[in-house]
Amino acid sequence: MQSLRLLTLLFLGFLVACGTETVPELKIEQQGKRSIRIDLLESGDLRVSYTTQGDSEHDSRSVLPQSVVAGEWEYTTTPGNETYTQGDWTIGHVVAESRLVFIYQKDTLFAEAAGTTHSYAADPLYPDVDSIPFVSVQIETRPSEQFFGAGPRAIPQNLRGKSLEIYNQPHYGYANNTPNLNITIPWLISSEGYGIYFDSENPADLDLASTDQTVWEYEVEATEELTYYIVPGPLSELTAKYTDLTGHQPLPPRWAMGFIQSRYGYETEEQARNVVDSMKLAGFPLDGLVLDLQWFGGTEDMGDLDWDRERFPTPEQMIEDFGEIGVKVIPILEPYFTRESEHFDYLDEQGWMAKNKEGNSYVIEDFWTGGGGAGLLDLYNSETHDWFWSFFEARTKEGAAAWWCDLGEPENHPDSMIHVSGPARLSHNGFSLIWAELLYRKYQEVFPDIRLFNLIRSGYGGMQRYATFPWSGDISRSWSGYQAQIPVMLGAGLSGIGYMSSDLGGFAGGEQNDELYTRWLQYGAFTPIMRAHGAGGIPSEPIYYTQQTQDIVRKYVKLRYAFLPYNYTLAYENTTEGTPLARPLWYHHLEALEAYTGEDQYLWGESLLIAPAMDDGQRERSVYLPSGVWYSYWDDQRYEGGKTETVATPLEQMPIFVKEGTILTTTEEELSTTDTYQASALRLDCWLSEDGSAFASKFYHDNGSSPQALAEGAFDLITWKAQPGEGELKLMAAREQNAPEVTCAGALHWVVHQWDGVVNEVLWGETTLSAGDDSGASNTYFMDEENQLLHVWVTWQEEPRTLIVR
Repeated sequence: MQSLRLLTLLFLGFLVACGTETVPELKIEQQGKRSIRIDLLESGDLRVSYTTQGDSEHDSRSVLPQSVVAGEWEYTTTPGNETYTQGDWTIGHVVAESRLVFIYQKDTLFAEAAGTTHSYAADPLYPDVDSIPFVSVQIETRPSEQFFGAGPRAIPQNLRGKSLEIYNQPHYGYANNTPNLNITIPWLISSEGYGIYFDSENPADLDLASTDQTVWEYEVEATEELTYYIVPGPLSELTAKYTDLTGHQPLPPRWAMGFIQSRYGYETEEQARNVVDSMKLAGFPLDGLVLDLQWFGGTEDMGDLDWDRERFPTPEQMIEDFGEIGVKVIPILEPYFTRESEHFDYLDEQGWMAKNKEGNSYVIEDFWTGGGGAGLLDLYNSETHDWFWSFFEARTKEGAAAWWCDLGEPENHPDSMIHVSGPARLSHNGFSLIWAELLYRKYQEVFPDIRLFNLIRSGYGGMQRYATFPWSGDISRSWSGYQAQIPVMLGAGLSGIGYMSSDLGGFAGGEQNDELYTRWLQYGAFTPIMRAHGAGGIPSEPIYYTQQTQDIVRKYVKLRYAFLPYNYTLAYENTTEGTPLARPLWYHHLEALEAYTGEDQYLWGESLLIAPAMDDGQRERSVYLPSGVWYSYWDDQRYEGGKTETVATPLEQMPIFVKEGTILTTTEEELSTTDTYQASALRLDCWLSEDGSAFASKFYHDNGSSPQALAEGAFDLITWKAQPGEGELKLMAAREQNAPEVTCAGALHWVVHQWDGVVNEVLWGETTLSAGDDSGASNTYFMDEENQLLHVWVTWQEEPRTLIVR
């Protein structure tokens, strides 16, 4: 906006025209006892605190402790305006309007529209209070500004023009265009080069130029104080900087990158064993089986937290038998306890459930499970933690590999319910975060050698640092439900949640539909967690679909396993750098902000573009390919980027594109489970850059299970590099980090695409390779002239080595 540019010139002009003094802190007193304190953090971010309590420390469950820069602010004042400068930041204060202007590296990021306002109003959600306070931050927006993030939402990725609630909400059988879901994150990315995290768990409304096209607003209820963080930077770096602020995701156990099977639910041990045996017999790789609430009895027994030995007579033996074929068991747990459950009376006596206004345990009489109604374990009461954990610990010692933490929004949370922390409404958003932190902390204490996998349905800002792997809730079994999943996944990823997945095939309603199931599972092969799940008596297992469906789905499950080296390296990047696994096109191609406005394609890492078929009967689709040159993964057809192409989508094939300048690492091991993966037979596909420039990619490998692998350096990190030259091509392999116990030495199969030259000589280090056939004999090469592919098979141990093709 023109006004923002003028404000920048105005405030920077003060620094030139006026003398300055220095002040040790930036603190602006407002009317009454309110004040604004702004701290420059060592990260380069700003912390802005509106407080009524002087310099009291802000208590945060989401943001990690931050170090403040020790320097002083340069201070300038003229009639009606104040200016503070430190480092790259200049903060302008328009005194008469009580508003702030934030200037970064001499360019205005944004200006408050009317300053932060405090108000009081009656609210029907608080019937016993005459009025409650609200804090509102209003910020000017440019006409072209786009907004992203705010957690997973089933709406277009650009949130401009939307009014959103910051209040976790389960929606059973939801479909596309559902704005508020199980996880909300008060983190916003602006296309103007900044992000804001509002550090409050209180319910809030986020109006993104919906009411007034020139202003966006964050309004939080029931507080007079607010702290928020301003994160500047290039658009593609803001998510990584947000994870620096709120914490990085620990590495997943490698088995979680395989295929996981689930349903509502496996009624007996016999049924669970039959499904696993049948899946293996039908040739489907499998790494996990999820057990819904039938493992402890049924809906009326919610809260029993131990095996129903009539349904599952030998669970320990079942877990051991599954483990021998690489299948992990993942039981469900919920924080609700029905009256008929084993522990309700004990919790009631201890006073450990949330209460009603009379101080008694609050019983939700119409709770969906039956069982005489249910109470909610009050996780805000730290006295409950060791007791609740004892059941996780016992089942883990029996062999449970991970946990499915359900209903933690909390799903049924009446406003009249009271926690030790206060009213339910003010305790709502943080509830699941406490649960996630409890499990993560206890695993570090009790099971320090196990990577936690917490399949959780809800959470809040910073949840990723507690090893959470959420799914998108109870989605409808429909094309609309399926279409909602890409924006949900991308919104989560931009909000620090790198592992958002969905109930592949759909969860609620609908009918058995082979085409919908096929398309959803194809897409699922390129999502952070690949897990089929469903309810309503409609099977979620591929073995209960037509032979054609089984054949297609099996192909994509096996493709998932072939891509394990690439996907696990994306997991490493997420942990170390904060980059999501699935990314919007603009993440690496800024022109796509304007050129692509759809919701049906995404980048998988930086090198792959995934464009699923998402409509019934769809046999072709439009694909926007960003700048550069792209190749079809399936047949190497070349596409010039920067425009939209129409491509075929036969039922058996999902469009996948690879950008030029890529070395794609996959495995040629035949895997029925990730347990047998050794990274001992790697395939390295190279799509050369047409301008002849060099390029590289990384490959990460560890033992797949140790939580200390990164901290202790117990991993292999390899750089593959392609360097074309005059009359020759060099392909290099070198280790940046090598731990002998996980060295992935063995066979390398280099494949150079679009190779249309002759081959006179091929060297692997000092060894001259022989021309051969396509049998894959070590130290040979083969030219597939029909497909323009050059294949080279070598073995490699530890030393850097270069493949030279002349």
